[in-house]
Amino acid sequence: MSRLPPWLVNTLLVCGSLLFFLAVLEGAARLVWPATDTGSCFEPDARVLYRPRPHCERTFKPAESPLTVRLRYNACRVRAGNDRSCDPPGTGVVRIVGLGDSFTEAAVAPFPDTYLEVARRDLAHTLSDSVEMLNLGVGGYDLLQEADRLDEALTFAPDLVTVGLLPNDLFDDLSEEAIRVRRGMVHALGPRTVAEYRNGTASSGVAATIRKIPGYSRLALMIQHALFASTRLYLTLYRARGEDAAYLAPALGPAWQRRLRDAARLLAGMQRRASGAGTTLVVVFIPQRIQAVLLEQKPPADLNPRTLGRRLHAICDTLGIPFIDFTEALETHPAPADLYFPVDGHLTVEGQRLLGRHLASSLLARGLIPSP
Repeated sequence: MSRLPPWLVNTLLVCGSLLFFLAVLEGAARLVWPATDTGSCFEPDARVLYRPRPHCERTFKPAESPLTVRLRYNACRVRAGNDRSCDPPGTGVVRIVGLGDSFTEAAVAPFPDTYLEVARRDLAHTLSDSVEMLNLGVGGYDLLQEADRLDEALTFAPDLVTVGLLPNDLFDDLSEEAIRVRRGMVHALGPRTVAEYRNGTASSGVAATIRKIPGYSRLALMIQHALFASTRLYLTLYRARGEDAAYLAPALGPAWQRRLRDAARLLAGMQRRASGAGTTLVVVFIPQRIQAVLLEQKPPADLNPRTLGRRLHAICDTLGIPFIDFTEALETHPAPADLYFPVDGHLTVEGQRLLGRHLASSLLARGLIPSP
């Protein structure tokens, strides 16, 4: 029986030792940074691709967060602690419905710390009146899905509808042709595939596979977290996103000009429907972490964290839609980037609370809360 060459034996021993060492580190990382996700509460929907199932509960803890959050969707698909929001508003009650993506849904924050609930408490305390806030935020939604769910929001007879709008809500193609294609997708996709499509986990290719690695490896996530904590490195890596990062330029290029035109068309339609129902539509602009990073340091000459917010503000002014910019609150914070998880990118509990306080104070200062 022939023996293996010594160089091959040594190579196998080194590789085996390295794999064992990495396995030990991965196990340690999972102990130090545990994560929990008990499943999806989404079901397919012919209009918005997917939306929450009624009477569904989910327990969620991202590895970067120390908190385990219980998300409950009530009978009317609202993230809430009870089913009272399904009833018509009572006499003397100010009702606000919040549309948006995962920042509005706030899956990483306990319900009392979500920005909509913080705003509700602040408004109720200041006004000494009854204020209801219904959270219709859904992770992965873009402006098209938020526009499509407005009709559902209006069935709750709200006084105000807020739309939490982020730059990544405009990343997708929102042209009329693309919209027709997307609305036909749900007939060919199953529940899991629909959710994967919106979460970006159904994509393939080398680049997509690399982006998924932190989701599978806790050790890789911890390393990425440490790297992204360096705002200089984070900025360098974010620039590499190409067109999706081009909204940070002082002057927007053709692709982002088109995205803004599509956004203006969708917002105009939302404004007409809300006004026709006797409801005030309010846009709440929420910057992403990269913009917070640029706010706390002198940005390079070719980057401006306020460009997109200002352009959206101008669009809303033209359409007669009140515009609330969370950038204003971030500018007053000593370390705005710390209000976001470095890799996950969502607002921390402290960030959610600050956004909620800013929303409440802005609604009051603008006189947007009607008298009950």
